[in-house]
Parts: sequence; structure tokens; C-alpha cells
Amino acid sequence: MQSKENTIVKRSVLLLVGFMVFSLAAIILNGAEAKTIKKPAVISTKDITEYDAALKTGLPVVVKLGADWCPPCRMMKPIIAELKNEQNGRIVFLDLDIEKNEKLAKKFRVTLMPTIVFINRSGKAVGKDVGFMSKKDILKRVKELELSK
Repeated sequence: MQSKENTIVKRSVLLLVGFMVFSLAAIILNGAEAKTIKKPAVISTKDITEYDAALKTGLPVVVKLGADWCPPCRMMKPIIAELKNEQNGRIVFLDLDIEKNEKLAKKFRVTLMPTIVFINRSGKAVGKDVGFMSKKDILKRVKELELSK
């Protein structure tokens, strides 16, 4: 019985160490990548005014809530910028920093980043996804939630 417990503990420790090594490698690689980028494609807002203005348009809104120090959030910046340009006039895309928009983070109960919130034309949040989403995934979700109609 004790050897089975030792095996479980060893596996747990190895899993934890592996995760830490992977995380460190991701931070190092993303840090090197971040140095080559001169200017972010989308700049996070410092207050909720852009969010409020987006709701007043009567268009569906897709909000990515994250942080500038979060690697998956940074990876999504160019995706959100591209969608913002492509969907101009049909869907509003926002990229907001939760550290600068704590009220929105609380409102949408953000516990992990990035969190993507899908809001219909009436201003009601109809979907919420957590984690990195590709352009294809976001557009698929928009279609599933019937935001593009």
C-alpha cells in the first residue's frame, strides 16, 4: 500500500516539475518574441468607456479580457485586431486588460485568462469561453451564438 502511495507522489511531483519547466520555457520564448514586436496590434483600454460605447452601437460585441503579461492573451492581440478590421460594422471586437478594467473582470467573473465574452445586440452576455481561441474558433462561436445575423 505504501509503495502505491509513493508511486502516486512521485508521479505528481514529476508532473508538477514538467509543468514548471514547460511554463518557464513558454515565458522565455514569449519574452524573446515580445522583444521583436515594436508595438502591440491592439492597445488595451484604461477604462470602461470603450466597452460602454460598444454596447451603445446596437451591434454584437466580442470582448477579450486578459493582461499584457499573459502569453496566450498576447498571442490573441493580432487575432482580435484582424477580426476588428474584418468585421467592422457587423461585430465590435474589444481587447481589454483586466488590471485596468477590474469592474468588467468582476462583472464577467474572470478567473482565468484570456476570457472571451460574447454579447448579443441587446447587450446580454450569451457566451463565455476561457483560454486561447484562434480566429477560426472565434468565428465559429460567433456563428453558433447567432451573433452574425
